[in-house]
Amino acid sequence: MNIVILGPGAIGSLWACHLQRSGHRVSLLGRHLGEPYQRTFNGQTYHFPSAQTPELQQADVVLVTVKAWQVEQALQAWQNVLAPQTIIVLLHNGMGTAERVAKHFAQQPILLATTTHGAYRPHSDTLEHTGLGDTFIGAYNHKGQQCTFIADVFDHALSPVSWAEDIETKLWQKVIVNSAINPLTALYQCRNGDLLTQPDWAAQVEKLVFESCEVANQSGQSLQSDEMLRLVHQVIRNTASNYSSMQQDVFYQRPTEIDYITGFILSKAKRHPMPVHLSVYQQLTQRPFVPESL
Repeated sequence: MNIVILGPGAIGSLWACHLQRSGHRVSLLGRHLGEPYQRTFNGQTYHFPSAQTPELQQADVVLVTVKAWQVEQALQAWQNVLAPQTIIVLLHNGMGTAERVAKHFAQQPILLATTTHGAYRPHSDTLEHTGLGDTFIGAYNHKGQQCTFIADVFDHALSPVSWAEDIETKLWQKVIVNSAINPLTALYQCRNGDLLTQPDWAAQVEKLVFESCEVANQSGQSLQSDEMLRLVHQVIRNTASNYSSMQQDVFYQRPTEIDYITGFILSKAKRHPMPVHLSVYQQLTQRPFVPESL
């Protein structure tokens, strides 16, 4: 298959290497148009052409791995180039982008994906796979429901990948985990594992999970807050030495995905009180926000 990966960061590069190794024609689309890409991964060097108009016109799949706040603008630039049958797969932290993408790409099948794989680029052309995980893919629109085979394509490249009829539930679970970890690590400029070493921080984690679950259940989900808290604690322990992406974004003074994580949950809360989410959101969206440790 012809696969274009929009966003050649760590996760995008991880999928690029595995998809190329499994026999697909992979090109990358990033900020540097026209320049080829190189990634050294597991002792092997992978070369990828830069996707331009011909590659996008012939793309069977466009895998979107940019930050949530970049998705709509990055895709919209190619609105008149993608063929109606090109499958768009959205793989990023947070929720709320699919509705915006669907307004511009009503003809294309749109799939949603979430993964717990971890990846890191210590240098621009090197890649490390920092944690094995699971990937789920599901349909956002009716045309996407006819694309269940994509789960097999991705599973052949980097298993396990499963088709999820309940992809919205998977995404809610992921956004709840992210909302309990990423903003706090950004505020306190700490590693994930530090959140359970400070009683005040651990209490905030618990309150964030409970608030999120109430909103999710108001939105049609059926999530148990105790089970979600156990999952969050497990993720924190499994990634204890890691810095979250939001912590890194704040440290390097880059835009964050807060509007698509905490902001998304707040947008669904309606009149339900969300004091901890609101406090975290307000602190992180102050302009400029400078954490105490910087």
